[in-house]
Amino acid sequence: MNAVFPLVAWLLQCNSPTPPIPYQGPHDQPPPQAGDPAGPAGPLTAPPSTPGPSRPGPNTPGPNAPGPSTPGPGPTAGPLIGGGVSGPRTGGLDLGPELDWRDWWWLNGYEYFRPGPRRDLATGEGRGADATRVGGDPQQAAARDCVRKALLDRDDRVRSAAALTAGRLYDPSLRPALLELLGDGNPLVRQSAIAGLGLAANEEGTHLLLRIGVSNGGDSARPHSLEDRDLALLSLGIGAHRGARARYAPILRAFLSNATPNERRALGPSSAVSLALAGDDAALLEDLAAVAKDRLAPPPLRARALWGFRRGGAAAGVLRPIALACLRQERDADVRRAAALALGRLGAGAEEEVLAALRASVDSEGDTAVRAFSLLAMGEVGGPAAKKELLERVTRGKKLIRPWAAIGAGVLGRRDGDADVGRALARALSEEKNKDTRAALVLALGLARASDAREMIRHVVLGGEHGRERVFAAVAVALGEDEEGRASLRRAMKDIPSPSSRAMMALALSTFSNAEDLPSLLEAYRTSDEPGVLGTSALALAWHGTPPALETLRRDVETAKQAERRAVALLTLGIGVAPERLPMAVSATGGWNYLASLEAAHTAMRLWM
Repeated sequence: MNAVFPLVAWLLQCNSPTPPIPYQGPHDQPPPQAGDPAGPAGPLTAPPSTPGPSRPGPNTPGPNAPGPSTPGPGPTAGPLIGGGVSGPRTGGLDLGPELDWRDWWWLNGYEYFRPGPRRDLATGEGRGADATRVGGDPQQAAARDCVRKALLDRDDRVRSAAALTAGRLYDPSLRPALLELLGDGNPLVRQSAIAGLGLAANEEGTHLLLRIGVSNGGDSARPHSLEDRDLALLSLGIGAHRGARARYAPILRAFLSNATPNERRALGPSSAVSLALAGDDAALLEDLAAVAKDRLAPPPLRARALWGFRRGGAAAGVLRPIALACLRQERDADVRRAAALALGRLGAGAEEEVLAALRASVDSEGDTAVRAFSLLAMGEVGGPAAKKELLERVTRGKKLIRPWAAIGAGVLGRRDGDADVGRALARALSEEKNKDTRAALVLALGLARASDAREMIRHVVLGGEHGRERVFAAVAVALGEDEEGRASLRRAMKDIPSPSSRAMMALALSTFSNAEDLPSLLEAYRTSDEPGVLGTSALALAWHGTPPALETLRRDVETAKQAERRAVALLTLGIGVAPERLPMAVSATGGWNYLASLEAAHTAMRLWM
């Protein structure tokens, strides 16, 4: 399975229109418009007027899930390590019949796996945040010129990439063309324009996203699908996270209070995310708490409300009892899963109580995902008691949860700076025979920044027993900031036969932003033909961020004959030129229960990078 980050995968999908989704129509009193004054909003927990259909399982498309021909994340979604050698085990985020820790890594890895500070090519020294634009305004000006032309390209994939990049490199001169794409006949292009408005993070875009998401309006005469509206609502939160100051929370609260059951199911999760990211109203946490407790609300909506608890550390004393009650008492597994993850950020000041609840969940819970997520939460809580629990389960736990315990231990080691965790994980790796657990252990060593295990990790990069293990070892080199491990990565890129594995090693190598590595990265990109491999190799150049790397991407935008290559180069060029405009901690997906809503996972991944 090839590896490519989600937006590239989205661009490379077929572009047939999305079939209309059944829509129950507006209420007699429509939700407020974006221009309405922010008045008091009703509770978010108003029960639906009619019961909705039962929620599909985590492996079944939901009411707003893309069909087989829709432009959602496709067979090559995600640059982080997934199933097989790399990439998700099945198409997009189709999670299959079993919980898999690699799917969690796809949605959460960017909190840890990211480029380091950019370096000056001449001196090799690191540069401050103001220098991350690599060449400053000339680089951005050249990229914006590429975007202007690409916004008018005949190929749908190129226009889609241009819309997203226009958002990242936002300039008022790009706005008319970006708005024009909201009426494009291709759903992929329209949704990219919506996402671009969120990435632009300005007040005008916020008002327009509200009109699209809340009232199905906008500057386009074409009615927007529920999928378009869902992406607009999620984009509000992305814009807020990136600096947009327009207040939208009261409007979203009123919208959810008056929404139809169909809207609550399809649009509620993304609305909850954006409410959690708004950060402009202390009452929002009360609203999210009310949603989390509302047993009549759709489980995906409750799960995203619980995700919002992670941003309310100051109110942990109020939110913690709700999450504990959901973990212990709820019948819906998705709500219990989300509660376990929420407790990872709510343990401060009540570690003993939280760890007791998580331990009981691991010991007696009938749902494997709840047990797995409880282990991850233990790592976030940290401390000696959690360390003991996790390391015991790494060596003595059941096979299905040992990888989760390893990752939880890696997170704990990173959080607490505990070198003993790395040493224990290294011993476990030396004795482990199961290839899946070995791959998780080597990733955990990187998460824990296990300096004592660096030589072991390099050895796995060069001579691991299978490709999955070697690729995770490459990621561990980057996670552990092992400068001397770069030589192992370059050597492995020459020796390993799998193109997708070589591309992932290039991505790990790029995080060091070292000029010595540039020839290997350029070679990986120039020799990439498969779309998935091309996407990961292009991202490696963007992460490297040096002028020669970015010039290579810009040249392909302007001269490449293949539309796929132009689209990929354009999308990654924006990431490379304006990294300060990219929240590397993935605000829309990090730490949430991705099993609760497959359609929400697809939507969030479109803004992931």
